[in-house]
Parts: sequence; C-alpha cells; structure tokens
Amino acid sequence: IPPHSQAIYRGSFLLEGNARVYGLRGHMHMRGKHQIVEVIYPDGRYELLNKLNWDHGWHTQFLYEDDAILGRRPKPGVTIAGSERSVTINRFGFRGAEVESPKPAGVVRIAALGDSMTFGMEASDDRAVWVARMVDELNARSTRRFDSINAAVPGYTLAMSLERLRRDVAPFDPDVVIVLQSATDIAAHGRRQFRVIGESKVPTVETRLAKMLQESSLLVNLVRQNAAPFLARFAPQRRFDRLDERGVAEFEATLSAIVEECARRSQRVVFCTVPRSFGDDKRLADQHALAGT
Repeated sequence: IPPHSQAIYRGSFLLEGNARVYGLRGHMHMRGKHQIVEVIYPDGRYELLNKLNWDHGWHTQFLYEDDAILGRRPKPGVTIAGSERSVTINRFGFRGAEVESPKPAGVVRIAALGDSMTFGMEASDDRAVWVARMVDELNARSTRRFDSINAAVPGYTLAMSLERLRRDVAPFDPDVVIVLQSATDIAAHGRRQFRVIGESKVPTVETRLAKMLQESSLLVNLVRQNAAPFLARFAPQRRFDRLDERGVAEFEATLSAIVEECARRSQRVVFCTVPRSFGDDKRLADQHALAGT
C-alpha cells in the first residue's frame, strides 16, 4: 500500500463441495481498516459471513474468550481442525498438549511468550510450532527431560505478555522463559504515532452513529470503502521525520520488568526481538539501509 493512500483488495475462492467454516482469517496488521466476507451460493443467493472494523487482536480464529485484564485470552479446551491446519488450546489456556501440574521432578520446563509468531497460527498443527519442535529436539539430544508451555497469544503486546507471565505462567514454575515479541508492539506504536491529527480515542455521538450505520448496513459500508481512495487524494499529507520515543522507552522498560520478574523466581530469560536500529541518534542513510534489509 503506497504511503498516504488507501486501497481495496477483492478476491474469491471456489469451494468444490459442501464445507464447514470454522473461522475467518485475514492478515492486515496495522494497515487494515475493514473486512467483508460473503458467500455466494450456487442458486445466486448472497450471505454475509463477516463484516467488522479491523482489530488485529481478534482477527485470527474463534479461539478466545473475554478477559477482564487483558481483554481476551485463548479459551481453554477449544479445538479447531481444518483440512490443512489444526489448533488445540489445552485446559489451562495454552496452545498444545496438556501441561503437568505440579511440574514433575527433574523436568526442565520452558515457557514461551509472544504474539502470533510464537503462537504459530500458520503451523499445520501444535507439534509443528517452533516451541514444540525445539522441545522435541532437546529431548532427542539430551538425557534430561524437557517440556514446554506455549503461552503466546496473537495480538498481545509485550506488556500484555508480562501480565500473562505473572498471572498465568508463573504458577507452572518454568525454568526458562523465552520471549519472541516485536511485530505487535511495532504496530501498536505506529497506530499511536501516525493516528490522524485531531482523531480522538473517545467516541462521540457522531462516531457512534457512523459506526452503527457501517456495521448494520452493507450499502453504507460499501459506499464508504469505495469512496475512501478518492477522498484520500484531497487529504493533507503529513511527514513524520522524528520517532516518538515513548513506545521504544515503554518497550525497553517492559523488557527490564520481565528480567526482574524472572530473576525473582530464579528463572533464565531469553529475548528474541528486534535491535534498536532506528531513532534520532541514527544517521538517515543508516536507517534507510536497515529498512531495506
């Protein structure tokens, strides 16, 4: 999507026979605005399956339940099985096989935190996720016994993963905590920095009415979507030559909080995240070179 523009993408998929829809999934991250999914039956009838204002946190599958603190969490006991992929949420709300509790003597337990990259939404099944594959490899190479907890949740930021570590993971006494996190925080920071000038997070009567019309009327939604690229031509363009350091500072502070949390329980912690390569202290030429890699 070119800068300062909006784009609409349409596609279709032909099913050769009867099928059951377990979930609807896109992959738009921070650039997505809206999504509409329809089914066209052989007799010409249309049915609207999904129409929403895009929220990266809820976009994956019907795997979640409400959470008073984190907003949502994987729903314990849910299984989604398709022809190419399957996902299992165990009774404790983690992806994969059940976890023994209390931890058996002599077991080295590895807990993984993160977003969709660690959850492994694209993996064919639970055993194909890198967390499970790593433990299988360790058990094959070592005389010690290893097990794992995949506590990642698509759409979670690092701060949300810290809360999940304290509340949901700590009771299972992991020996090593691996954190693979970056994409969701970058998206959240981008939404904050590049929000339209004058846009308010507090809904008004006008915004509530517009949202209600858009969600209840397919015609209103289609008109809005098709008009957006035309109207965007007349919108003032903005440049962002300086990085808002708040997001970077918050990310670094949360990394430190995870280290302290793990040190308090004598747990090892491993971070797999992006280096701080961009900022006002970096030459513009270096930033351009890094962006191209």
